[in-house]
Amino acid sequence: MANIDNPTGFYYDGRFSDLAPPIKAFEMAESTTLSNGDPVKFSGGYVDRALTSEGVIGVFLGPEAEDRNVESYPGNNAASSITTGVGENPRVSVVLAMPDVYFRVQDANALAAITNRGTKVDFSGASGAAVVDSSVTLNGDCLLIDKAGTDNINGNEYGANMDWIVQFANSPWKV
Repeated sequence: MANIDNPTGFYYDGRFSDLAPPIKAFEMAESTTLSNGDPVKFSGGYVDRALTSEGVIGVFLGPEAEDRNVESYPGNNAASSITTGVGENPRVSVVLAMPDVYFRVQDANALAAITNRGTKVDFSGASGAAVVDSSVTLNGDCLLIDKAGTDNINGNEYGANMDWIVQFANSPWKV
């Protein structure tokens, strides 16, 4: 069965240390839109959407919540977004891209293969639909660790639209 073409951005998949997800609230930049799964950066002290080659601090989850359990955020597995206007800086929650944290994301490359494992690749895509491309290694934003499990999707075979487990290689937390 073919993999489903449904990019939803990056989402928290686990930690190698088995600790709780590192969720932190920050003020969001004004006049911007963040959607669940967007990689984010600091811009003037505020959280804003990151583009390829920029230092990713983590992945946008949604509005700040009292419950710090990643499963409690409707955005971890469903679309949600926040758009701010001029002078608006709401607090939003981010899963930090710490050295032991890994994320799941779809690959835009139709020829993804086991030989891509261990490669540093770029990410791209619209807000809420970020993907990696295992054929583009210009900026080396994400380290491809392994093919994602099949718990949430049918099959997840190597090839078009497969999901990878990745870490952000350009995170400022990785010092």
